Amino acid sequence: MMSFRDGRLPKLALPQGSVWLLTDIAEAKGRQGFYTKQAPQLLRALREMALVQSVESSNRIEGVTVAPGRLRPLVIGSARPRDRSEEDIHGYRQALNVIHTGARDLAIAPDLLKRLHRIAQEAAGDAGQWKRVENEIVELRQGRAPLVRFRPVSVADTPAAVEELCTPYRHATTPESLRRSSEGWYDGRHDLLPWLDYFLAVIRRAYREFEERAGQVKTPRGAKTALVAAAVEGFHGGFTLAQLERACPGVSRDMVRRVLRDFQRAGRVVCLGRGPGASWRRKGTTSSKG
Repeated sequence: MMSFRDGRLPKLALPQGSVWLLTDIAEAKGRQGFYTKQAPQLLRALREMALVQSVESSNRIEGVTVAPGRLRPLVIGSARPRDRSEEDIHGYRQALNVIHTGARDLAIAPDLLKRLHRIAQEAAGDAGQWKRVENEIVELRQGRAPLVRFRPVSVADTPAAVEELCTPYRHATTPESLRRSSEGWYDGRHDLLPWLDYFLAVIRRAYREFEERAGQVKTPRGAKTALVAAAVEGFHGGFTLAQLERACPGVSRDMVRRVLRDFQRAGRVVCLGRGPGASWRRKGTTSSKG
């Protein structure tokens, strides 16, 4: 909320490190597009894997655990919950389903937040309601008195604060780096950059993990060849082997070279030099330096 007052965001100057993170994310998003078009089955497999892990990890933070053999049926299948812990798992999964199936149409607003809370905490008495009890974020330190790290908005001010948070622009995530970004929050003197850099680094790391996992999951026959072919078609002039490899995340160098040789024998591409740094181009396109 304080982050949006007094035009703080438009005035925020990004350091070079933050710009680099944004550039890496933009490039990774472009590479992801090839998977969306050429390997939808792979994305579905990764999505199921991510759902199971997300539900398990998020609930474990709250002390909610279930037997390993029950987790996947509750998240992916149609198993009915047997106890309160399984009800929490099931509710969290239902809330995720609302987000994943309708993300483009969901407006970040207080009603949506209450709706998601009601779905996720259906078995709780306060499901779909704002907090009723004052609370503090406290760090427990061995041998020393507890330290109050953050004082959230009061019970009385919560509805208006959530409305104010959602109206300008809608986002809140809180890891430890948040402590530096929240110091001076009540006075509007807090520094947004520690949180922003943390958030951008998480997104970049997620893209890298996605590309690593995409290379490990068994893909439908011919999917990787199609991925390389789509990448070749995407070059409008000359390209190098290294550029082609970067455009095909999850495809090994040997595979890229093998497909490129097949395309060369079929007359689809021509090589304009020698060695790993040689430039290639598609037949029928004008050569240009990559």
